[in-house]
Amino acid sequence: MPRGQQQSQTGDTDATGAPTQQPQTDWRSIADAAACIPNALYVSRADRTYPGGVSSRGAIGSFIRSHKSSMAASIAVLLSLAAVGLTPLTFINKEEITQLSTTVDALKSTQNEMDQLSPAIDALKRNQDDISTTVEALKRDLDGIHQLSSTVEALRRDQDDMRQLSTSVDALKRGQDNIRELSTSVEALKRDQDDMRQLYASVDALESKLYALNQKLVRVYYCVSRSSCPTL
Repeated sequence: MPRGQQQSQTGDTDATGAPTQQPQTDWRSIADAAACIPNALYVSRADRTYPGGVSSRGAIGSFIRSHKSSMAASIAVLLSLAAVGLTPLTFINKEEITQLSTTVDALKSTQNEMDQLSPAIDALKRNQDDISTTVEALKRDLDGIHQLSSTVEALRRDQDDMRQLSTSVDALKRGQDNIRELSTSVEALKRDQDDMRQLYASVDALESKLYALNQKLVRVYYCVSRSSCPTL
């Protein structure tokens, strides 16, 4: 700490040894005075020309030199206050930065996991497409199986119809055989009928012959009984 600053902080003592209270510094006046200090690099032409401007600058310089220790102490206090005020902000910013860094790391890890998961998702999508294609093919096969089942049922019905038809054909064959046997019987009956007709004709002929013979016998008997026979 500068020597002048130490003197400003300790202050002067009176005859009794008690510290005398220093007058309060008017910081506003000091700030106004500092604002009115011209820059040596930008000294106006009037200040160079008139000696009054140089004397005023000298008064301001002497004022600053006389209050140099107080200004230094004030600046130190302001810097300390600024440091004390910024320290919590620094800790807060560090915590926020730490949290933000942790969040960023987590986001990076999540992004890496998403990047690693993306191929798996693409593979799952391809598998889903393949499964969908397989399901569609299975559906078509199932439709084909249903159609084939319907065809098999129709064939079974046709087979049953064929069996019934075969039974009917067998019945017709048996009927045809019966018809053939009946036809044979009819032919035999026809032949028997012809034989009967011939027999009837033979019987008629025999009856005619018997009738003629009977007539002859009657005449013979008449002749014998009358002892005279007419001419036969």
